[in-house]
Amino acid sequence: MEVLGLRQQQATSPIQTRNTAHRSTLKLRTLNADTIMFGKNELTPEQKLTRKRRIYEHAVKNGYAIPAYNINNMEQAKGVFKAAKDAKSPLIVQASEGAVKYAGVNYLVAMANVAKEEAGTDTPIMIHLDHGHTFEACKKFIDAGGDSVMIDGSKLPFEENVALTKQVVDYAHKNGVFVEAELGKLAGVEDTHDGGKKSLFTDPKEAKEFVKRTGCDSLAISIGTSHGHVKFGPDEKPELDFERLTEIKKAIAELADEPGVTEEQKEHYKNYPFVLHGASSSPKDLIDKSNQYLCVPRPLWDKMVDVSTGKALPDTITGEDVKDMEKHSKKVKGKGVPEEMYTQAASLGIAKVNVDSDFRASVFGSIKEFMSNNPTKTDPRGYFGAARDSITAIAVRKMGVLKSQGQAEAANKAANGESDDNKSKNTDSKKDVWGQFNVKA
Repeated sequence: MEVLGLRQQQATSPIQTRNTAHRSTLKLRTLNADTIMFGKNELTPEQKLTRKRRIYEHAVKNGYAIPAYNINNMEQAKGVFKAAKDAKSPLIVQASEGAVKYAGVNYLVAMANVAKEEAGTDTPIMIHLDHGHTFEACKKFIDAGGDSVMIDGSKLPFEENVALTKQVVDYAHKNGVFVEAELGKLAGVEDTHDGGKKSLFTDPKEAKEFVKRTGCDSLAISIGTSHGHVKFGPDEKPELDFERLTEIKKAIAELADEPGVTEEQKEHYKNYPFVLHGASSSPKDLIDKSNQYLCVPRPLWDKMVDVSTGKALPDTITGEDVKDMEKHSKKVKGKGVPEEMYTQAASLGIAKVNVDSDFRASVFGSIKEFMSNNPTKTDPRGYFGAARDSITAIAVRKMGVLKSQGQAEAANKAANGESDDNKSKNTDSKKDVWGQFNVKA
């Protein structure tokens, strides 16, 4: 039997037959993730990169942002994949260097590839390295089959950031991989002294020079967001510098008028995609859910007594004991970016929005809630399942705010070079490829 040009050898025993079939399946999956050849339809690295750029440009032209959700394990992955399917939204799943260390790059890429196979050509999905800080980290992710990488040299001096980013871009583009870079620093609540936050924001002139010299495909900019649950102080008004975003967008678009720029480059510069990091909104319902259920160490529990009877605590407690327990329970706090600001940011050229902390709060609260309501259920499928379902709900909610709901089909057509109102020319699922990825054999 021949599968994609790979001939399966005749086995000599039932066991060998099963093992050979298993190896063939694994090889087939690898091919579906890498350069796939269907007759004459092999994609060059340039074609792969072009398709990825097109979906970002589609987001910019249509005023929505692609949701980029961090994952660390299967439950998180399945939660966001289901959301993309339910909402008919394009999706970027991303793994930080910490996630790669925790789960392993091959596991993370494999989970994304399974999702792509299940989605077929219906839902564009990319697996992305979030905040790669070295060339080696980016290269490892690219070599493992990653679709895009972020090289974060934002803490380096400008010239060193340019050099590092250019090194990653050169290697990535040879492999058809999309590159996101970062310029400016995300400010935190500690940067509230005069000039503190805005002194860290992205400078439009530097952004123009940076994009021109590095050739990065998208740029993460600093306009007021920060990582973590708490992005603004208690008395600080949540605010994003949209005027600066407009100036950066205008500066990059000016590159389209420079001599020697191709028509494709002009289109790219005029619809250049920007990225918003640290965009969790820390909504009150998630924070309240995380804080509603308390976790108390067993030794402390054993020392506590019912204040009304003087006896050991029962399985449930109320009253003064809760106040005592709260002193020993770390509470989740947050004041994030108001969700309506996402929508405005997307309308001004933000094509990718990163969300992580809101999912952490959701998972944390859901697991605590399940364990509190089901104290005798030890099957991990129970509490992990609750966490997965909460992730799906939050992911769909964010897709609505980012206006990416219902954009999957149009984004897929754009990736194939078709206009939104054009009927698909590639009715064969083997030919209708988003990047080199969403392929069903």
